[in-house]
Amino acid sequence: MFRPPTAISNVLNNSVIRTSAPPCSLSDSKWSWLDKSESTVSQWDLVCDRAYLQGFAQSAFFIGGILGSSIFGHLSDWKLGRRGALALSTISLSVFGMLTAVAPNYGIYVICRALTGASSSGLAVASYVLIMELIGPSCRATVGLSTMYFFPIGSFLLVAVASAYRKLASVNYSWRYVYVITSIPSALYSISVVPSIHESPRWHLVRGRTQKAMEVLRSVAKKNGRNLTNDVVLITDHRNKDVFQNNENMPQEKGSLVQVFRRRDTRYRIIVLVVSWFACALGYYVFNLNVGNLGTNIYLSVTLNGMVEIPGYAVATLLLHRIGRRRSLVAALIVAGMATLSGAVLSSSMIKLSSISAPGMSVPTSDTVGRDAGLIPVHNHASPEMKTMGILSIAESHILRATEAATYIQLASSLMSLFCLSAAYNILYFYGSELFPTTVRNAAVSFAYQGGTMGSIVAPLVVASAQVNSSIPYFIIGAASLVSGVIAIKLPETMNTQLYESFEDMDTNLNEV
Repeated sequence: MFRPPTAISNVLNNSVIRTSAPPCSLSDSKWSWLDKSESTVSQWDLVCDRAYLQGFAQSAFFIGGILGSSIFGHLSDWKLGRRGALALSTISLSVFGMLTAVAPNYGIYVICRALTGASSSGLAVASYVLIMELIGPSCRATVGLSTMYFFPIGSFLLVAVASAYRKLASVNYSWRYVYVITSIPSALYSISVVPSIHESPRWHLVRGRTQKAMEVLRSVAKKNGRNLTNDVVLITDHRNKDVFQNNENMPQEKGSLVQVFRRRDTRYRIIVLVVSWFACALGYYVFNLNVGNLGTNIYLSVTLNGMVEIPGYAVATLLLHRIGRRRSLVAALIVAGMATLSGAVLSSSMIKLSSISAPGMSVPTSDTVGRDAGLIPVHNHASPEMKTMGILSIAESHILRATEAATYIQLASSLMSLFCLSAAYNILYFYGSELFPTTVRNAAVSFAYQGGTMGSIVAPLVVASAQVNSSIPYFIIGAASLVSGVIAIKLPETMNTQLYESFEDMDTNLNEV
């Protein structure tokens, strides 16, 4: 959620100074908020010795995502189905968003953010699995990845809404109304769209509801101007029609993550997905924080984030059709890792070499303003004498030019890595849904998604490591991406294959191969 700069009135010598940085060295009587309702920071004084609480609410959102993906994943596979889990998560997302807007204190606010995160992760997984199960192999990649374009589109709309509201509200701007506005789409979606969505025929089939599955397929065929004849038969395995006629479809055994981990093949698949999702989310959120600290306003930064992601989605869609799922994922992860590590090594080497040529100068490693972006403002590395006199020695000029060049190297590598990780992040959604049978698909993908949630939780710590050295986040992300890419090489290819309905179906396919 956007947190605009908060104005502070700093009272010194009977004069009032407007500033966005709290003067923590002064007593509370020397300064005050001009408008405490403007942001959560001013509302609950999350500055100075309470500044660490600013990021805690965001962490709570991701922690809630771990719980939500597990709960909604199992509900989707068992009782509620894909459509039911989608409806519940959409409604709860709107409700908890509204409750966040009326939170009376910071503790309740954090709880509401955690519940919102749980609903958000449930919505993401349930909706994606439902899409995958309704689309055939030839169009699955195109349709699946095309849905991801709506994420940056949502970011663009959020920028527009927040910016427009700030201009309209003027001095009456309040963070509470932003939450209300952004909760409305979920409510409208649950009322106008969800009722018209079909349940997954695959879910009906594995639950032994063959007639229900046929009703869904006939309805879809009718909307597409097609007609299903009466001799069309649905089966959950590779038995021939004669055998099927004497053995009606029985409900499949309820799947669980225990079954996934018992089997060697599916155990390896889910471990690779967890590690890969962790690496993608870690890099994705760290680089988004970095791009968001380029020195521009927050609205422009979010827009730039979306502009970097969109080409990644387009390339991912092209690669999935040309070289397959596994190669696309491996290529995206390895290129991201190599780009990030190259940027870290080159930038570090450049600064070290410049320091050798100027031994009297200390080498700057990071900056409290630009470290998250890997951007180190040149003027912050000048010596006190240089700042006072405006004069650069030859050694100082050499160091500063090297630092500036290293900054651009890190920026270029981070944008290249973000481009690749955006592609890999969305390939994982699509690829993961093809690696597991219908009986455990939602639960397995939800569990793997928790790896991404852990990556997003760890991301702020990785960003903070730049205080020691600005290259540390790049080394961490580069190593994680490379490891993920290497272990993903052994995953099976699923391009142009049918989705598995059960573990027995998987075994039959393996035996035939």
